Amino acid sequence: VKGNITVKERANSAFDSLDIAETGSTSASIRQGSDENITVVVNNTGSTAGAVAIALDIGNGEVQRTERLNASQFPAGASAELTFGSVTTGLSANPTPGQEADYDVTVSTADDNINGQLSVFNPAESELNDIDVVGDGTEGETKRNVADTLDFVGINAQNIGDRAANFTVDLRIDNATGTVIEKNRSTSNLT
Repeated sequence: VKGNITVKERANSAFDSLDIAETGSTSASIRQGSDENITVVVNNTGSTAGAVAIALDIGNGEVQRTERLNASQFPAGASAELTFGSVTTGLSANPTPGQEADYDVTVSTADDNINGQLSVFNPAESELNDIDVVGDGTEGETKRNVADTLDFVGINAQNIGDRAANFTVDLRIDNATGTVIEKNRSTSNLT
């Protein structure tokens, strides 16, 4: 018996791209609690269709997911896009103000891997203190009768988050005569 035997290379996966948090990049900076996706494009460089398991790891085990493409989804010579949806919600920011928490991102198959970086920060957050009513410098002074006018109210607004932001401070005073005084002021960009 004579004949030819053709041995085809098995399905072989090779990553083409990694997109973290829809930035089009292998690195991203996100706000703590945000719900972001990680997307990869993987190519089948083999000469046959085949199934492939694609594993995501963020922060050395902090987040782990595995998705599978079956042979009909991964034919020879084709590319497939796979999105790991909503994978960043539970990642924590650095507890030190102004410092981001950095996480390594690795997506892998049996044949290849691709790496990226994800940073998580705390959003801007205001804290109000040193309330000075009527301008006498006494914190929390509220005993003086303001009548129907408001001479002065001073409030120290501080940003205790990781990002610069403007804040609006709203003030409402209901005095003894039933008059309501409402004011608001915006801060400059607080860091």
